[in-house]
Amino acid sequence: MSGIFGTIGLHGVPVGTDLEAMEQAMAYWGPDGRGGWAQGTAGLGHLKLLATPEAVDEHLPIQDPGSGLVFTASARLDDRDELCDALDLLQAERASTPDTTLLLKAWLRWDERALPRLRGDWSFALWDPRNQRLVLARDPCGQTALYYASTPGRFAFASCQKALLALPDLPRDLDELRLAQILTSWPGDGIATAYRAIRRLPWAHLLRWEDGRIRVEKYWSLENAPDIRLGSDDAYVEAFLELYTRAVRSRLRAVRPVGSTLSAGLDSGSVTVLSARELQAQGAPLIAFTSVPLYPPDGAGPNRLGDEWPLAQAVAARWPSITHLAVSAAHSTPLDGIARQLWMADEPGHAAGNFFWISALLESARDHRLGVLLTGQMGNLAVSWTGSATRVWDEFWSGNLTGAARELAAWKQARQRSWTAAFKSQILRPLLRPLWVRRRLLRHPFRPVWEPYSAIHPAFARRLGLGKLMRAAGHDPRFGGLPSLAKRIAFLEQGGGIVGAIWHETGAAYGLEVRDPTADSRLLEFCLGTPDDQFTRRGQDRWLNRRAMEGLLPSEVQWNHRRGLQAADLGHRLRAQAESCHGWLDSMDQSAACRERLDLPRMRQILHALQIRVDSDGTAQGVTVLTRGLGVGRFLLGWHGSLGGPDPEVKAEKKDVA
Repeated sequence: MSGIFGTIGLHGVPVGTDLEAMEQAMAYWGPDGRGGWAQGTAGLGHLKLLATPEAVDEHLPIQDPGSGLVFTASARLDDRDELCDALDLLQAERASTPDTTLLLKAWLRWDERALPRLRGDWSFALWDPRNQRLVLARDPCGQTALYYASTPGRFAFASCQKALLALPDLPRDLDELRLAQILTSWPGDGIATAYRAIRRLPWAHLLRWEDGRIRVEKYWSLENAPDIRLGSDDAYVEAFLELYTRAVRSRLRAVRPVGSTLSAGLDSGSVTVLSARELQAQGAPLIAFTSVPLYPPDGAGPNRLGDEWPLAQAVAARWPSITHLAVSAAHSTPLDGIARQLWMADEPGHAAGNFFWISALLESARDHRLGVLLTGQMGNLAVSWTGSATRVWDEFWSGNLTGAARELAAWKQARQRSWTAAFKSQILRPLLRPLWVRRRLLRHPFRPVWEPYSAIHPAFARRLGLGKLMRAAGHDPRFGGLPSLAKRIAFLEQGGGIVGAIWHETGAAYGLEVRDPTADSRLLEFCLGTPDDQFTRRGQDRWLNRRAMEGLLPSEVQWNHRRGLQAADLGHRLRAQAESCHGWLDSMDQSAACRERLDLPRMRQILHALQIRVDSDGTAQGVTVLTRGLGVGRFLLGWHGSLGGPDPEVKAEKKDVA
């Protein structure tokens, strides 16, 4: 998807060379063209990635002759025909009208009331030269990235932080709480970045800027999702599948071939088969990519899948239109992945242990000249919501003893477990969990809850008052139980908005557009409004999506209860790269910023343990503590410099050629 950027000078300060500096910093966003508009103190820019057929003749920014508004955008709109009808657009003009033009027309017709009607992935900027006002907005489900920064001399915005960091007067002060959140896997508010001066516009929000004053407003909310009450179980399946298929179909509109990520799970599996069905009807192929281990997947315990290829292959084999490719990331190490992610995002991420295989997968998609890559990132809290984890107790407390016994027996049968295992999981565990948590607190009253899974330095956490901040924000560092509806919505809006931005930025680095059908506003509303018993029943979790996939997914995938674990061989990969890891840690030992914020001795202990033995516990520590800590440490080492220097991948390629 294309990228946008712009800057407004205050106190009569002209744009000067700032717009050019921003464009150069994010130039890779525009493989298919670039454009700029500047007048006096204001400048807007656009870097084009051609993704839809209608955008062939798209040229941005543009100035509307009637209103004088200057407009730039990155957009892929769903329901184009409905929107064109509402805008009275002639049939002959529709095929040549880009989505960005439709977006502008909608704003000119309905102003901010247009935003809830604009379904799809988009972000835009509107500058009003006559009144010196700027408007920024981001799509309802946060599938585009949009950052902004306000300083005494300017207001600036961009699709990536790299362009903002190119501005010479931008302060580089760290947002220490955000770094602590990354280290402890706390999603935060979805707004903060690692830099105090840079903020992320939340999803479904509108920003107005005038005379240095900023006002941010929410224009759409999942809290307003209507309750869905249908007449039968089959009716829920039918309505769900119709919306899900529509979400997938709308994301297949592309000028280059389409691919998908494919694991052994329901999210990517359902996205892939629905895409394959649509493309097969059009006589078009689908390339599916599955990450596979290079070493023994010893990081997966007995209840996790360390190698997802067999089940993913069963999905692909069912659909002739799918070309299935394995990605072993043989040439991408964990440290390479961290360095590449820092270059793309200019801040560390909490999933540092996955960056190496994600980079390898996207590199393969680029090498196959794909234009679109489909994912299912938003699935867990929506299409694949697990439902209540206390279904047996729910039936018992309602007085339905027969129903409770039936649910317990169904759980046992679905998972082929013993009665003892069923009793422990469905009766004892929900009953005793509060006592277990209390016991742990009594045994270790002064040990922070996050200590087992975080590389944060204890003194740094105490200085921030991290525990109090978590409690005040309602964050549970134990990640216990399933969230309420309100917490599901909060997590979607906060964590989901970050994930969507990351994929927008990551896709741009590989010259393709990442689209997520599970992040569809209508689909999310339906899943949040559907009764919980449609997601958990008869011993099954994710019951709605499992039933909807009847005849589409092979049964061994449709009813599989073992979740996959990407990077299950991470422990072996870290051991193979131990010398380089020690080198990174040595550099961090020389940095006061790293020593103050990271528990470097503990990180070394984990690395030493992996050099001796690789198992599931050690790999888990490598994921949550070591790689995440290495990512934050590497960021801190480059803090005073520029993380937006040469692309690590490009440097490696040049070295190989030499």
